[in-house]
Amino acid sequence: VSVGINSVPVVGLTATPQAICNGGSSLLESNATAGSGTITSINWSSALPQNLPAGQVSPSSTTNYTVTVTNSNNCSTTGAVTVNVGSIPVAAPTASATTICGGEPTTLAANATAGSGTITTYAWSSGLAGNLSGGSVSPASTTTDLVTVTNSDNCSGTGSGSIAVNAAPGVGLTA
Repeated sequence: VSVGINSVPVVGLTATPQAICNGGSSLLESNATAGSGTITSINWSSALPQNLPAGQVSPSSTTNYTVTVTNSNNCSTTGAVTVNVGSIPVAAPTASATTICGGEPTTLAANATAGSGTITTYAWSSGLAGNLSGGSVSPASTTTDLVTVTNSDNCSGTGSGSIAVNAAPGVGLTA
C-alpha cells in the first residue's frame, strides 16, 4: 500500500502597521505558499473579500484577525495576527485669563486626557518651551493657542483656545 502525504500551505500573516490609532488603517497580507498543489481559497475572519491575499482593515478597537488558506489537495492552515488600536488623546486648553492687556501674563493649561497609554509629550504653538502641560505666557496680540498631545501609543490629538489681548490705552502729556 502506498500512502501519499500532501504538504499543508504555509501562512505568514502580517499587519502593516500592527499598531494604529483609532480611525487609522492597517494592511493585512496573507503571504501564503500552497505547500503541495495550488492555493484554492483564502478565507478571512474579517470583512475582507474572500480569496484575496491582502486587504485594508480599520478596527475601532484591538482586533485579532485570522486567515485560512486551503490548497488543491484540501489541506488547510490558519494564520493569525493582532492589530492593536490606541485611542487619540483629547486636549482642551484653557487660560487663567482669556482677556488681558498687552504684555500681561496668563497661565495656559492643556487639560488633556491620554486616551490610551500615558501622555508623553505636549507641544504648544504659543511659545511655551519644553514638554509642559501648561505655563505662563504674555502675548502681545490676540492669539489662538494650539496644544498637540501625544500618548505612549504614539497617537496625537490637538486642542485650541483663544486669548484676547486688548491694547493698552495711550497717554499723551503736554506741558
